[in-house]
Amino acid sequence: MHAAGVMHKRNEGVEPRMSEYVRALFQAYYRQVGVDALVPKDLTRREFGFIIPGKKGMVRHQAFLDPKDYKGFLVQNSPAHAYHSATLYNSPWKDRMDQKDYTGCDLIFDIDCDHIETPCKRDHDTWICKGCGGQGAGKAPEKCPKCGGNKFEDRSWLCDVCLDKAKTETRKLIDDFLVKDFGLPADSMEIYFSGQRGYHVHLERDAFRKMGADARREMADYITATGLSISTIGFLPMTKGIRGFTTADPGWAGKIARGLLEAISGMDAGRAISVPPKELELLRANKDVLKKRLLENDINWSLAGIGPGIWGHIIERLIEDLKCAIDVPVTIDVHRLIRAPATLHGKTGFVNCKLTRQQLDAFDPFTDAVVFKGNAEKIKTSSDVPRFRIEDRTYGPYKKDETDTVSIGAAVFLLCRNLCEVVA
Repeated sequence: MHAAGVMHKRNEGVEPRMSEYVRALFQAYYRQVGVDALVPKDLTRREFGFIIPGKKGMVRHQAFLDPKDYKGFLVQNSPAHAYHSATLYNSPWKDRMDQKDYTGCDLIFDIDCDHIETPCKRDHDTWICKGCGGQGAGKAPEKCPKCGGNKFEDRSWLCDVCLDKAKTETRKLIDDFLVKDFGLPADSMEIYFSGQRGYHVHLERDAFRKMGADARREMADYITATGLSISTIGFLPMTKGIRGFTTADPGWAGKIARGLLEAISGMDAGRAISVPPKELELLRANKDVLKKRLLENDINWSLAGIGPGIWGHIIERLIEDLKCAIDVPVTIDVHRLIRAPATLHGKTGFVNCKLTRQQLDAFDPFTDAVVFKGNAEKIKTSSDVPRFRIEDRTYGPYKKDETDTVSIGAAVFLLCRNLCEVVA
């Protein structure tokens, strides 16, 4: 560690909870994991931050000159969460940002299922009103129906549907935007499962590290279709008809045309574009003509019954499906801390996994990110627990004070979320 291991600063906050059982397992993991797996590129130029049980807030402004010292810190402290800066500094240990001497920042994309609407959340997510204790399922309302309060504790959960959607968005980001639109080879990016709710994609080339916040925002706006105007990219109602897009067009114009071609082709297989029934029937009635024009790169989108207003609704729906749900603040922030590779996530016990693009398709977070396997532990729940899966076994749902014998991975998962205790 820089200097003599001095902890330069702690942010105030809530002290993280971690049972001695889990902490001992975390420590055992860090003892056995290889140094090479733990160490990020440019180790000596990054700031590190840790959430450590027994210490309030985040222990920040840490720096390491030797990979073995970094691993030793993890073994000694067994943090609930470990992060490093996406930014590179000449003096990462200094506790004032203006003294760290910024030299560049990796371009980071974060896809988190918290930011993606999935129908399963109505089943497994809950909220509690901080004013009256009222509870409900799904997303918290704007106001509590019992007391009218607007402060809630959200309790989100993890399931296969949530994480499959996050994976789909990650594939979309890589294949449809970074590779197809920006021309980047898939092997130029680092892909990580975060250890809990999603995936991170890192671009670490010098060209990206030199990008300022404004350039990063432009890239993020393109990926999220923020501010996209279809008239600006060429959709024009004309006196003699409607000028649309072709599948060969660059950028969003070509995306929309290719998305429309895929949607109407899917009608033959029983898949329907998610537009109102009336608009869907109009598309269905004209699909053969429209498909022929799209395949021939014909810009004539004039069709019986489909005027500019209806086209606007259809295209809006296509854009919703085609854009990517990245967490924009993560991408544009040039002083962001990101979860460190091969470290454990204190809310799941899962490991942050580095993946290739080929590995991403088959990756199963509930199996491949579980490091504590085998054995059996008897647990007693401290709250209601939704159904969940660890490896090839499904557990729950459980009521409060229910007991069961579960795998060690399942026990760690519940312990990390403060939902059970291990009993003799």
